[in-house]
Amino acid sequence: MSEKTILEVKNLKVKIGDATLLENVSFSVNRGEAVIVIGPNGAGKTTLFRALIGALPYEGDISWKENIRLGYVPQKIDLERDLPITVNEFFKLY
Repeated sequence: MSEKTILEVKNLKVKIGDATLLENVSFSVNRGEAVIVIGPNGAGKTTLFRALIGALPYEGDISWKENIRLGYVPQKIDLERDLPITVNEFFKLY
């Protein structure tokens, strides 16, 4: 990984059961670059981000430069809608 590279992904593959959700994904991100991930529903955007943060098992290599922070807000959280919850409790869910 070069000095300016903050994320490098090589041959990423994500499988759940017999279904391959991502395969042969490779890219790098340099400091100061903006990255946009777009695609239709079901294309694997959320799967990619969940693999990047280690929330899904994967094959391949994901290398983050030290001290890099990534913010991720899930699309949905399984909660009872009528359940009272504090902001601190919300952030401790994951």
